[in-house]
Amino acid sequence: MSTTNKQSEVEFVALVALTTSLGALSIDAVLPALPDIGESFGIADGNALQQIVGVLFLGLTIGQLAYGPLSDRFGRRPILFLGMAVFVLSSLVCILADSLVVMFVGRFFQGVGAAALRIVNERSKLIRHHHLKLTHLGWHKSSRRTALI
Repeated sequence: MSTTNKQSEVEFVALVALTTSLGALSIDAVLPALPDIGESFGIADGNALQQIVGVLFLGLTIGQLAYGPLSDRFGRRPILFLGMAVFVLSSLVCILADSLVVMFVGRFFQGVGAAALRIVNERSKLIRHHHLKLTHLGWHKSSRRTALI
């Protein structure tokens, strides 16, 4: 394996690990902070605060439905950047939220942004897996490759 090929594989693994961890981090980091969030908004009902996590999952679900076809149409890279931008901007909305409703909106769009990262990662892994499999089988130089894909 050449140095460039090895470097691109390391970069690929690092990118997949970082973007995948953002979704998990956005869920896990808020759980210990729920009592403090409730205190800052003056809400004592723990069930209402748990909806902060549920709203994120709703955004993840809806975002995955949208980003799959968008990544097919426009490519994975622009969708990855779009998802990161949505995630960062919605994180700022959550930081600056002055009510629980604004926090819900921010968390929903965090889920939408994280969905792009998740979809792009899954598609990249799938495409890379098929490419490596075809290369291993010796089909990478054949015109039959297009028939398989």
